Amino acid sequence: MNGELRLPCSEKFSLPPPVPCPGGRGEAYYCSMLCAGANWESSNSLLCTDDIDSPDEASFRMQIKELAYESLQLLETAIFDKECEPLFSLEIYGHIIGMFELNHLDLVVASPVEIYFLYIDEMTNPDKEEAEKITQPILDALGEDYSTCCEGTAFFPLQSCMNHSCCPNAKAFKRDEDRDGQATIIALLVLFSCEGPKPSKT
Repeated sequence: MNGELRLPCSEKFSLPPPVPCPGGRGEAYYCSMLCAGANWESSNSLLCTDDIDSPDEASFRMQIKELAYESLQLLETAIFDKECEPLFSLEIYGHIIGMFELNHLDLVVASPVEIYFLYIDEMTNPDKEEAEKITQPILDALGEDYSTCCEGTAFFPLQSCMNHSCCPNAKAFKRDEDRDGQATIIALLVLFSCEGPKPSKT
């Protein structure tokens, strides 16, 4: 893609020229200016230090790199294996973080605390009355927070394997009431049998 490697017979399939990183990182190339700009706005501008005008911005980006290096050192201390030593470099670690940013989705699951109190509420007397002597003060103390759902991020194998597109024909979708921890991909266009979903991952 960078002019040094070429697939066999690739000259028979015309493609637009690769777009280099707006910040000048030699190893980063994109399929279009739209894709390069989107990635620059989302994360690359924080990590790329080759095109910096403001001293404050340079300092901030250096802090980001220092944080990445510190977290890499902690990871290396915890799980280092001599056979995998080449993987414990800041460059490789940066690519891993980038893959995570491109492939993860928000995860929302129902509050286990709420599930517990709903179970208590559905009990029958006299067991319910006995249980509520203990649980009711806790429920009162929690207030509305007892039903706060659990939020995080997760990898979904099928979604992670979908090809990225700067002109996506699908997108990840989740409503506020969807708390089952599942990923849902919906089509934005009519998809034919030979065409797979291609969401945007920037």
